[in-house]
Amino acid sequence: MRIPNYDIKLYEWLNTVIGKPYIWGETDCGTLVREGLKLITGIDPFGNLPYWKTEMECRQIWDAMGGVDKAFTEIFKFKKIDRNYIQMGDVSVLEVRDLITASLIINNERMLFSSVDKGVEIRNLTQLQKLNIRFYRL
Repeated sequence: MRIPNYDIKLYEWLNTVIGKPYIWGETDCGTLVREGLKLITGIDPFGNLPYWKTEMECRQIWDAMGGVDKAFTEIFKFKKIDRNYIQMGDVSVLEVRDLITASLIINNERMLFSSVDKGVEIRNLTQLQKLNIRFYRL
């Protein structure tokens, strides 16, 4: 369920986070997804899941739930969706080597992305088209 004017609130928030450096528990990919979805739905999508402050804490929390994909579908009840049906507020999950990253979809072409080297930025989904990306909707 999306709250009224969620798109306006989301864009206002995006303007405050774009360009910030990557900080665990503040601007890492999971925290950005969590905070963005709270603006869209009015609830914390990850419920009582603790906030993390380090990469190790983050990995331990998600590993304890069986990984990101299992946590999204079985614990948090996200629905896996096809790339052709993504919309604002959906989540992408991407694996590169041993790293799993999640991003908030802004529209069917762009997503909010956070990386250690570039911080928080908007990326075009077509740049990542050939990678193994899965999409979820709350």
